[in-house]
Amino acid sequence: GATHLVRAGIVRIVDTWVEALGPPRPYERETAAGRVELGEPSPRPDRIVSVDDVEAREGIHGRPGTWRRDLGRAAGSAVTGIAHIVVAAGKESAPPHAHSAEEELFAVLAGSGVAVIGDEEEPVRAGSIFAMPAGEGVAHCLRASEEGLTFLAYGQRDPRDTIWYPRSRKLAIRAFGLRVRIDESLDYWDGEPPS
Repeated sequence: GATHLVRAGIVRIVDTWVEALGPPRPYERETAAGRVELGEPSPRPDRIVSVDDVEAREGIHGRPGTWRRDLGRAAGSAVTGIAHIVVAAGKESAPPHAHSAEEELFAVLAGSGVAVIGDEEEPVRAGSIFAMPAGEGVAHCLRASEEGLTFLAYGQRDPRDTIWYPRSRKLAIRAFGLRVRIDESLDYWDGEPPS
């Protein structure tokens, strides 16, 4: 700490005594010095992006009523991703789906709607955060209210991930870039020779 002896006009800092500034006070001197001259701003580093500068793709996988900005890729992220997604009134963010290996985290920025989690619908609004852990087998999506919905979606881009779409009975296998429809469920031993 420092000790200021006002009448003596000195300040003790640790074991050193220095002369204290008298009138005008330091803030008055700073004001009298005038404005600080600033140079030209340097260019923004490639790893920093603005939402407004990232091109929005209309429709997630061709579905109208959504606009997606892939902020993670635009900033150079290789392993994790974050997307800025706007959903029009009454539309879904994506088909309900469940991930085997990728955890997702959602942060609602504006508007309102519902988080569809399995058979439940939970209201969400600006400030709502929810997580969908990997491997739970619970399908999820967001559906916008009449005012629309804007949110951030975070995930790890795990190449081991498979994604189940129960409504359409599709399975996406990320590592192979495949989407297949599952027409029937089979027993573990189906088609195997008897022992």
